[in-house]
Amino acid sequence: MMSQTRALQRPHDDSAFIFEATPDNFAPLVLENSAKGPVLVNYWAPWAGPCMKLWQCWKNSPTTMVGASCWSISTPTNTRRWARDYGINSLPTLKLFRPRPGS
Repeated sequence: MMSQTRALQRPHDDSAFIFEATPDNFAPLVLENSAKGPVLVNYWAPWAGPCMKLWQCWKNSPTTMVGASCWSISTPTNTRRWARDYGINSLPTLKLFRPRPGS
């Protein structure tokens, strides 16, 4: 389950499964938790229509999906270099971080 070592900012709803990823908390939230189980990250922007359409499905999915340790959202528009480091070229983008074999 989710590491609770640091305070995590929740997004726009009351989901216990969706957390907001930022450059400051990305390593413990996504990378460290992905060693325990899959972490799905939704890179989005609140001003983009396709992102908002996806958000409607996204916010309901964690309660129906089994096996995901956590879900995360990120708004990389203010941190372009950080987004580029993870290969994010357009929004929305979904990226799965999962355990590496043998780890």
